[in-house]
Amino acid sequence: MEAQPGEPPNWLPYFAVSDLDGAIGQVRGAGGELRAGPIPFPAGKIAALADPQGAAFALWEGQLED
Repeated sequence: MEAQPGEPPNWLPYFAVSDLDGAIGQVRGAGGELRAGPIPFPAGKIAALADPQGAAFALWEGQLED
């Protein structure tokens, strides 16, 4: 995807978890925030979050490739 005018380079790391809802609760309990989701997909579900300093990341619960 092309960046929007004035948008700096960025990236979004994804982490696999076995319990997305529980992981979201842990992030919130540590001062982070849920930004989107959970969003269901055929092979699982995903959520976008941010740590207390605002760094964005995503969590995935579901099928993984070998």
